Amino acid sequence: RTSFVTLLRQCVSSKNLGHGRRLHEQIVDAGFGSDILLQNLLIRMYGSCGCLEEAKAVFDSIGQRGNAFSGTAMISAYVNHGKLPQAREIFDTMRQRTPASWTAMITANAQDRNIAEASSLFDQMPEKDLRDVVTWNTMLAAYAQAGHLDQARRLFQHIPAKNVVSWTTLLVALSHSGNLGGSKDLFDRMPSRDLIGWSAVIAVYSQNAQLATALELFLQMPDHRGVPAWNVIISGHAQSGHAKLGLELFHRMLLHGLDPNRITLTSVLAACCHTGNSKSVHAFFLSMTSDFDILPVYDHFLCMASHLGRSGLVTQAEELLCSMPFEPDAIGWITLLDACVRHKDVKRGERAADVATKLSPGRTAPYILLSNLYAAVGDWAGVARVRTTMKELGI
Repeated sequence: RTSFVTLLRQCVSSKNLGHGRRLHEQIVDAGFGSDILLQNLLIRMYGSCGCLEEAKAVFDSIGQRGNAFSGTAMISAYVNHGKLPQAREIFDTMRQRTPASWTAMITANAQDRNIAEASSLFDQMPEKDLRDVVTWNTMLAAYAQAGHLDQARRLFQHIPAKNVVSWTTLLVALSHSGNLGGSKDLFDRMPSRDLIGWSAVIAVYSQNAQLATALELFLQMPDHRGVPAWNVIISGHAQSGHAKLGLELFHRMLLHGLDPNRITLTSVLAACCHTGNSKSVHAFFLSMTSDFDILPVYDHFLCMASHLGRSGLVTQAEELLCSMPFEPDAIGWITLLDACVRHKDVKRGERAADVATKLSPGRTAPYILLSNLYAAVGDWAGVARVRTTMKELGI
């Protein structure tokens, strides 16, 4: 039995369905088919592999012998694969609920953007016996991610035993909202800080164009700075027009022996674009794979197309959009349209606007840019046509 437990846990971690199914057969053959611990692990194994019907079959075979962990395992399987109604059905029939089952349901509703239901579940939860710091943090994260900062703040005040996750969750929410004062106050009061907390407060200073303070905080960080922290400070400088310092920080990061990721390279590519040096932009784009073993993703191609467009190479920008290994979205075509406005390329701009409006019918940017393009070349009849279309569409 002990060997089966160990092997099943390994299958849960590795998501090795073939091995898990063979183990299931061996468990039955060995006479352990009704062992509740092994059955709970089988539910977890099948759930982790996405085999929900097989997980449910094991769950149903347990019947009245099931314990709280049986229900929690089945709920987690459903929740992890977006089956919220089925998870709720299991949850409602559980005789005994664990903190994990409550937390799973709260998380699932939050991810489904049903904050009211998540909050209702949290309020129904027996506080004395079950509500632990993980559950408090789950509800805090739900409010924070939904942008309900007032509720997040109120809940934070009531958490009886805040840990670093509690503090960091609220700090990240304040940072994302651009609340510099609130972020600084919370950061100063934190009893302990992790890398996420440091990165969040650096990000909010960068967003508020206080790069000197952001850099000062970055240099105060513990020596074990990770790539995400470097990404924040590099991105802050790249987006604020301080491209040269952003590139200098990137080279410092490499000297520290850290390997950049796709996010890093997006910021560095943006910094190169802001320098206006086309040769350095092209060289860096081509070096992404050879030097860093990272294949360019859509954002990298879009950054290149934007640079080409701003540089007056509108034909090449369109060719890149049409030849890259990704289907351009509305943002891609709007980027090209913006370049056409800058360089008064009407025919290409009309093509870009046509595709952008088809991909994203309710978006106003393509219409406004197309109107600006017509205005730039003195085509006032074109401007009138665009405005009429916008009125007809109600945008």
